[in-house]
Amino acid sequence: MESGYLVIRRQGNGKGDDCTGVVRRVEDDSAVVQWREGQLTRIPLPVPSDITVVPLGSLRYRSLRDATALRKEFAQSPVSVLVTLLGEMDGEATVKQLQRRTRELGLASEHNNTWWDRMRGRLLADT
Repeated sequence: MESGYLVIRRQGNGKGDDCTGVVRRVEDDSAVVQWREGQLTRIPLPVPSDITVVPLGSLRYRSLRDATALRKEFAQSPVSVLVTLLGEMDGEATVKQLQRRTRELGLASEHNNTWWDRMRGRLLADT
């Protein structure tokens, strides 16, 4: 974890709105997070299971910070974004896993199986 990373704290056993904050400082056994409302909180390291850490520059980070720009980039260059996503998934994923992850990021929800088959072929040719 580093300063600038985003953290997401799940609320109400996953049934409430999630809280998003920015890591402001990392110490040996804790990190200081500034939440949207400006409140600072110290969280222990390693982070508790109700907190997700989102690395700076990752596709999830970018989708949380500027979803419109990421959607535009995906529309213009889907293979490039999918290659980045594959890298974030340790280089291996099925088409179904890519579909699920792109939906989670707010991308490609309207694309059908034919489009995904084309992307699979382009990804195989690209790598």
